[in-house]
Amino acid sequence: MRTLTKKVVLFFIGLLALAFFAYLVNKYVFRSRATSDVAAVAMEPATKEVAKNTDFNLGIRLNTNDSTKKISAVDLLLQFDANNANLLDYVAQSTTFLSVPESYFTEVVTDEVRTAGNAKQVRVVLVAKKSAPQLVSNLLLNVKFKSKGTDGTTNVTLVKASSAIVGTTGADTQSDHQFQINDSAASSEVKIGTGGTTPTLTPNVTNTPAPTLPPNTPRVGLKVRLQGVTSLAKDTQIPVRIKVVTTAGQEIKVFNGVDLNAAGTNIFTGEAGLVGVAPGNNYRILIKGPKHLQKKFCHLAPDVNDGSTYNCSGTTAITLNAGANPSDYSNIPLLVGDLPPQDGVLNAKDAATMRKCLQQSSQECIDAADLNYDGVVNATDFSLLLQSMQLKYDEEQ
Repeated sequence: MRTLTKKVVLFFIGLLALAFFAYLVNKYVFRSRATSDVAAVAMEPATKEVAKNTDFNLGIRLNTNDSTKKISAVDLLLQFDANNANLLDYVAQSTTFLSVPESYFTEVVTDEVRTAGNAKQVRVVLVAKKSAPQLVSNLLLNVKFKSKGTDGTTNVTLVKASSAIVGTTGADTQSDHQFQINDSAASSEVKIGTGGTTPTLTPNVTNTPAPTLPPNTPRVGLKVRLQGVTSLAKDTQIPVRIKVVTTAGQEIKVFNGVDLNAAGTNIFTGEAGLVGVAPGNNYRILIKGPKHLQKKFCHLAPDVNDGSTYNCSGTTAITLNAGANPSDYSNIPLLVGDLPPQDGVLNAKDAATMRKCLQQSSQECIDAADLNYDGVVNATDFSLLLQSMQLKYDEEQ
């Protein structure tokens, strides 16, 4: 009898030990893992000025900051028009949402507006029915609003406690793991009727206004794509260098600081007034981006969709006419590599700059090493630099 009692006691002691162990695992192991699985939500832009009675988009950037942790679905609750402001209407998008990557979410479960006290809320539930390799860790989602006919300011803000982001975690095979949400930048201030207007996709060309150019000056309208840049949620301006040479290699003129703009797309556009270049049919154009290797073009609209295989050969040349000369170089991305201060070559200096700036958020590092213009310097930027190692040098005339 005593032996039986002892066994029963030991049995219950064992159960208590297992329960305590499970408690510790749940409290520390799982909590530690969940803490590391974070998805950041940022509203872009942070401040938006729109005219009254105007449709406009706000961007929602979703980023796990880890290429192995991918997003498969979102349930986002956005609040706006607090204090009964009644300044905005949400514009329902029942079939598809504009996103980058394009058409990322394959199913719109709901996007419905409701009232919550003295504010409005819209719940957006989207699902990406894709295999794991097709999922991404960093994406941009656009939501559409319309301003009403009243001056005022309101905030569109993520309600973190009522939102969810799910996906894969790299080590797991399931696609329904819930991420914690970092909402430190998940609010956008919208100013209505304050003199601002909704930006259009027309580039704001500032470097060489055509009316002030000398007669017969060629003007080149530029469309340029940068390696690794897949989307831009707001206007971004970059300076490029334009060099005009002859087919024999004679340098005619260099134009520094030609501003190109990307208005919500990944294509930079602008115009260069080629003052000092006479109209003719014996030219080539070399373009160099702010963090890029120089590329030589002998067509105004090359149709090869690979920057590493497009090369000028023989006597192929560009004809520059007086006045407008539309061009489109967006099929040939400018390859990254020559980081500032530039010296015409991708070398150890550029690699050292990238290593120094990895995971750094200072403006100096963003300006020098954020190659895909997503606001962070990470493994994606380092990978882009490695891809250009086989070329290394500026193309010369």
